[in-house]
Amino acid sequence: MLDSLQVVARGCVHQSPPPQQVPDQKQITIDPSSVTSLQLKIFHNDVEIGGATGFVMEKNNKRYLVTNRHVVLACAQDKNSTNVGGWICANKLGILHNRLNHLGEWV
Repeated sequence: MLDSLQVVARGCVHQSPPPQQVPDQKQITIDPSSVTSLQLKIFHNDVEIGGATGFVMEKNNKRYLVTNRHVVLACAQDKNSTNVGGWICANKLGILHNRLNHLGEWV
């Protein structure tokens, strides 16, 4: 660890004071869901039209999925050749969860 940091800018030298020791603090445990994002798949019926991320928030013993507004309003061009120029919009979200003890491995 560095005892001090030296910054040179426009010919000036500034010596920062040495870092202060942080006193031992009570260990705080946080809920893993507050730091874990979830992968979302956006569907129109059974056709995947996009992907996104979200996270879970809990309030009053209820859990809520939080994501951006454009995720739930997503639309994509219909790739069905009989619907040339048509658009399909999201009507279903798939939520992939992190596998237990394997953060980033989705199930």
